[in-house]
Amino acid sequence: MSKNNLDYPVAPAFTRAMRIKMILLCAAGFMLFLSAFKFLNRRYLRRIETKAEERYYATEAQKLRYRIDSFLDFYGYTNIEQLKLPVRNHNKLYFTRGGNVLYLILSDLNGIVILHSDRSQEGARISTPNDEKILSGCVVQNSSVKINGTVQKVCDVTLPVVLAGSTQGVLRVGYSRTAARPILDIEVTARIAIKYAYIVLLVFIVLAIVLIWFVSLFLERYANRISREQQKNNRRHLEIIGAGIVHEVKNSLNGIRMNIQLLQEKFENLPEGLKESFSKKAERIQREAGRTSDMLNEFLTYAKPGRFEPKPINLPALLNEIAQSFEPECKKRNIELNCDCSPKMTSITADSRQLRHGITNLLLNSFESVDKDGKIFLKGELSNGKVKISVEDNGGGMDAETEKKSFEVFYSTKTQGSGLGLAIVKKVALSHGGKVTVENFPGKGCKFTITFPLIDHQNY
Repeated sequence: MSKNNLDYPVAPAFTRAMRIKMILLCAAGFMLFLSAFKFLNRRYLRRIETKAEERYYATEAQKLRYRIDSFLDFYGYTNIEQLKLPVRNHNKLYFTRGGNVLYLILSDLNGIVILHSDRSQEGARISTPNDEKILSGCVVQNSSVKINGTVQKVCDVTLPVVLAGSTQGVLRVGYSRTAARPILDIEVTARIAIKYAYIVLLVFIVLAIVLIWFVSLFLERYANRISREQQKNNRRHLEIIGAGIVHEVKNSLNGIRMNIQLLQEKFENLPEGLKESFSKKAERIQREAGRTSDMLNEFLTYAKPGRFEPKPINLPALLNEIAQSFEPECKKRNIELNCDCSPKMTSITADSRQLRHGITNLLLNSFESVDKDGKIFLKGELSNGKVKISVEDNGGGMDAETEKKSFEVFYSTKTQGSGLGLAIVKKVALSHGGKVTVENFPGKGCKFTITFPLIDHQNY
């Protein structure tokens, strides 16, 4: 058994799909922006760390230079060349490696090494420090140097050595960039700033997504409202055009039927063979004209159902009256029609004209579904403050496609059906503030139920 609640969604599918695409596109854009932001933050943090490293090692190199200056002042040396002279051990300045210091070199302006952390290099010649930047201030360079057969990342600091007001040499210190060092305040500040920037960015992204969601929801609702207005306008035009066409066609059909009746009166004077042949043709024309007129009436009822006029009605009496109108058809086909309605429903607020039309269409649908000796059940009941009117039969039921489209306008599996009967039933249920559902039992039958709220007639 399957149950289909025929409440169609209000929102057009393409609008929801467009909203989802917009959200996904914005999310992808935000992720791309976040990746770029993360990449730039890493670059910025690496740059800050490099600057902090250079500043730290420049300060450390200046401390070493101050140590040299203090040594020279203590012994009264006025020229760094005096450090070459053979002196007693306690007057000798030694350079030693240790910690993150890889090498220390003190050379004169001619490039002759005066002191070296590797004492075997003292007296050797290196490149002449003729760069004005080196001779006038501190120069820091990051490079890779091969030391003891191993390539190491080095922060190379070069400082001028000034004595008696003149630059006499150059101090060069190499620090290992892979060794641990203290974290400076500038690095801490940069990391905190980046952390807060991430928080602000994430808050911005969340707010942007929420804003996009609400804007897209507003656009969807606006599109729905425009769509509903267009549907109303189209329906109004359809009603006007359809009513005019139906009126003219019905006038023509009435003329045809009247003329057929006049011809039938003339058939009495014809020979018996011709009379019987012409009578059958006339009856066929009358029948087709009647069927076409009924279809036009159904179309008018759907396109322009008329004003909804609810008032207190006796529902058991209405259902019995409708069931009695089908007695001739029941006797003819030996169909059992059972009508059952709760006696508590003698004062139900509803539009009796529309309700009669909807129930009649459901019964006609069941009569066309059952075979000879079939059974149909018409039932009215109260359930949880709602009125339920159901029509159930033991016919063959419906296939999945028919069940899905059963309430669509102009959809019909019958060769001579208009496809408006069940669509009108749905309109009747909606006009009463309710709905219509179908329970399909493939091979066993189906059950249609109109449900609408129970309203006290004293409110009207």
